[in-house]
Amino acid sequence: LVTDEERETGKVSTEVYVKYLRAVGGWQVAMLLIAIQTFWQGFQVGSDWWLSSWSQQSEQEQRAAGAQERSLLIYALLSLGAALLVLARTLIVSSKGLQGARALFLWQTD
Repeated sequence: LVTDEERETGKVSTEVYVKYLRAVGGWQVAMLLIAIQTFWQGFQVGSDWWLSSWSQQSEQEQRAAGAQERSLLIYALLSLGAALLVLARTLIVSSKGLQGARALFLWQTD
């Protein structure tokens, strides 16, 4: 009634990696994630650069009409952009990871 399962040892075959890559959406999804990561890094660098630039302003520049609000708005927009890209990356990796896991499970159990 109960049979022993066959077990393989060694490394994961290239075929499994290729099937997983295809199951999660192929190179299009990989390129999308690379683009999202690149833009996120750009927002992070921009945010750091802006904060550094803002903190080096003289008191006169900081007290100019609307200077604080403008500086804060730019910093907030850069930070919001970075946060939205992190959210997008998280949702894509999670959903595509589940999609790939489901596909590999079905492939292995057929």
